[in-house]
Amino acid sequence: DGGTISENDASGDDASGDGASGGGVCISGGTFTMSGGAVISKNTAASSGGGVFVSDSGKFTMEGGTIGETGGGSSNSAENGGGVYIHNGTFTMSGSAVISGNNASSSSSSSSGGGVYVGGDRQGTSTFTMRDRAVISGNSATSSGGGVYVYETGEFTMEGGTIGEKTVEASGNSSEFGGGVCV
Repeated sequence: DGGTISENDASGDDASGDGASGGGVCISGGTFTMSGGAVISKNTAASSGGGVFVSDSGKFTMEGGTIGETGGGSSNSAENGGGVYIHNGTFTMSGSAVISGNNASSSSSSSSGGGVYVGGDRQGTSTFTMRDRAVISGNSATSSGGGVYVYETGEFTMEGGTIGEKTVEASGNSSEFGGGVCV
């Protein structure tokens, strides 16, 4: 049940500023729903959203499945938002959804949001909601927000779920500032 989006790379550049973003999935104003056993893994983006990039009022609904790896290996990677990067869009995570094993790193700058990066141009335009049994674990960032990083006008609402669960499959999240969440 579900499909796989794996081993893709976003390394280009364009005038909109969204170039090199969304290694696995890039949502620019559209809608994407992920459920069941779907997997987005082993994707890279030179800039933002190694697994998923959501922008321009786009909407990503994750009702199940995995963004990353649950076996402890490194999966999706980007300079910011190793697993997911939300910029002027909406991301909702629920059910038994998992974001794990993603990495935000760069040799030339501080990188944030190993699992999820939330930031936008205006208040209320970038939102991330986590609920039910959703789990964010085993992600890393070299600077801030190993699990979740909320930048300036970004909004994060946690109605349920677990951040940093230490299980056989994955350990907690890690970063210099805010291993679980940095706002």
